[in-house]
Amino acid sequence: MLSAATAGNHEAFSMAASQIEAAAEEGHAGALSVLAFLSGAGMTRPASRSRALLLHKLAADAGDLQSKMALAYSYFRQEMYEQAATLYAESAKATLSSLISKMPPIKIIERFKIYSGTEENKEALMKSRGEYDDDFQITEYQAQRGNASAIKQRFTSFLLLQAREFFELAAANKEFGGHYYLGLLYLKGIGVKKDVIRACYFFLDAVNSGQTNAIYQVAKLFQKGICVKRNPHMAVTLYKVVAERGPWRSLSRWALESYLKGDLGKALLLYSRMAELGYEVAQSNAAWTLDRYNEQSICIGESGFCTNAERHLRAHAFWWQASEQGNEHASFLISDPYYYGGGEHYSPHASKNTYAW
Repeated sequence: MLSAATAGNHEAFSMAASQIEAAAEEGHAGALSVLAFLSGAGMTRPASRSRALLLHKLAADAGDLQSKMALAYSYFRQEMYEQAATLYAESAKATLSSLISKMPPIKIIERFKIYSGTEENKEALMKSRGEYDDDFQITEYQAQRGNASAIKQRFTSFLLLQAREFFELAAANKEFGGHYYLGLLYLKGIGVKKDVIRACYFFLDAVNSGQTNAIYQVAKLFQKGICVKRNPHMAVTLYKVVAERGPWRSLSRWALESYLKGDLGKALLLYSRMAELGYEVAQSNAAWTLDRYNEQSICIGESGFCTNAERHLRAHAFWWQASEQGNEHASFLISDPYYYGGGEHYSPHASKNTYAW
């Protein structure tokens, strides 16, 4: 399918979609998830929100995490925060497992908005900064590689080396990983008297520095109403931040590399997939690509390449989603009566009902 998108060959794309549909009929979770994506976007088949949701539900029940992300984002947009929190929590937990299991810790990829005025400066787009999880994760990584006895022995030895003082020293030196692990000690009562309130303060300090583990812990606190007022909306917002740092984030790097190589079809397809999972940067990049480039072959519609109407509907839906997530540029565009429809107001309801979910 990606090769067909690169070649701009809608017949090959349709054939690949048929093969995926056949695999989905046999219950393949990944195929169900991709088929849901195609159905929701209206690629090689009529756009159907209800069918897409059903397929994502089947894929999620079969364990597909990307479908769980897509469903969670759909619930989030519908303000169904309890359901969204449950699904985002599962994806967030998987994200933490993936971060711990990698040595060295994974590199966080810069989120590039290709429409922000730097698209002509490819060197600027190629630059990314590395952010690595704190060194304390090595302890968890090592423990996960041993048996129960080894884990207990390692942790006991760790406590014998005045672990708490070490974390306090780290925290005093603004190493916020220290704040997170102090919070964990007080939350569990390990080596100290259990103090949930104090744990919350340490977690909140770590959250302010962007510590992924701490964000997850605070999301749980808001979800359960522990030491803070129960707030499902805040829980979802924080779980979403963690979940979006999962392995599927690599699609962003893949999409950017495709864009830089001039492979617009593949870039658009990958950004569209990420947009469905709820990534704001992907929503705005997909919308900008549809608006910026007029090559018919980069956009696959219901039957063949996108018509102008399909292209505008899809772009507007992406801008609308991005605006809901705080993108000011997107908000400006969807409020501009001349941006769509030749000067007439472009109805958001038609777009939302068709694509934006």
